[in-house]
Amino acid sequence: MEAAVHINHVCGASVRASNRRAVRPARAMQQSDPVKSHDTSAMSATPRLWHARSLVRRFVNPVTRVFAGWLPGFAILTHIGRRSGRTYAIPINAFRRGDRYIFALTYGSNTDWVKNVLAAGQCRIRTRGRSVRLIEPEVVVDPRLRELPRLVRPFLARVDRVTEVLRMRIA
Repeated sequence: MEAAVHINHVCGASVRASNRRAVRPARAMQQSDPVKSHDTSAMSATPRLWHARSLVRRFVNPVTRVFAGWLPGFAILTHIGRRSGRTYAIPINAFRRGDRYIFALTYGSNTDWVKNVLAAGQCRIRTRGRSVRLIEPEVVVDPRLRELPRLVRPFLARVDRVTEVLRMRIA
């Protein structure tokens, strides 16, 4: 039995749930932002790091940008702003699983970079010195974080309360 809730924001924002959870179709879009049309009732509490994101953006990200594109487990994710059209690059943890990359959403799925990637349907990452184009973004709600390496699961699940990952396929 699969306990994960899949939220696909690319093709009509549908929700598929299993293991005693009701299937909840996405509500009709009432705002101009296509990403806001997904149903957030299946999502969990805000991760603990949510409140530290401005400090991380200002002090931690500039340092990690130096090595994130080269070290295993890290990447520089490049995406286009859905409103501004501006190109953004953020350091992030990236884990490869077959033909997909998995990103732990340490601030949840309600962040601008996630919304931008979902709206565009693609992004690029630079990892281990290589540039990789990724497509078909999908937010997966899974409190057990089964797609992440076993070593990082306890920290993300217990310390930061992360329950969502972004899964993307290599183009």
